Amino acid sequence: MKFQKKKGELEIQTVDFQFKLSNGVSKGPQTIRVHNRGKQAHEVVLFQLAPEKTVSDLLREFEKPGEEMTTGKPLGGMTGLGKGDSGFFETEFSPGNYALVCFFLDPKKGAPHFSLGMVSQFTVHE
Repeated sequence: MKFQKKKGELEIQTVDFQFKLSNGVSKGPQTIRVHNRGKQAHEVVLFQLAPEKTVSDLLREFEKPGEEMTTGKPLGGMTGLGKGDSGFFETEFSPGNYALVCFFLDPKKGAPHFSLGMVSQFTVHE
């Protein structure tokens, strides 16, 4: 069955190595479609960032395992999407800053996808 995006709905495409959002994100509940257009498996992990924090702050925090997370909180996502796979998840957005991160490892470089550019920050406005 082919997915028909309704007006205002969000689609996130994963490619090697970036996220592409179909449109701006609105506050309120959303069903989000994730579609992997890349050649590798990917994931989308959504974080709501703490006030005045950036995705760079969030990534630095991952370098300190075992410490309490203060820069953002995970809100869900999709993991293990192979080439051409799609899936859905639901979340609710409030005004603020958000980050998308892929933690999968590149099989050739052995580096996490976020270190290859697969990380994105966006803002939800009032």
